[in-house]
Amino acid sequence: MEKSPTLGSIETSDYTRRQLAINSWEFNLKDKVFCETFPEIAQELQDRIDKRNEELSQSKSHILQGSGTSRMVNQIHPGGQNNEAGLLGGALSNIVVVVGFAAFVYAVKYVLNNVLDGD
Repeated sequence: MEKSPTLGSIETSDYTRRQLAINSWEFNLKDKVFCETFPEIAQELQDRIDKRNEELSQSKSHILQGSGTSRMVNQIHPGGQNNEAGLLGGALSNIVVVVGFAAFVYAVKYVLNNVLDGD
């Protein structure tokens, strides 16, 4: 997947990107113009959705039976990553940047006041 920053882009995990892509399949299939313009792609998307729904229902039945629980968790969150931790880490880094910038502004203000008062 493309990871280089562009103007107006946001950084998200591969998991989030994949989920957004999957959600776009259903959105595109609801668009009549899309289905009429790209009937082959629309059929391919419908097949993918049907296959994914079948795999999810099988996965749920395995989880309910108590087999392969840890494997299923790793499929839901690849690498055992917790997306909430990513959001918290992003918010925390933003707070640190804002506080750092505020400290810089006050330091500059202090220096300028002392330089002007010293003259």
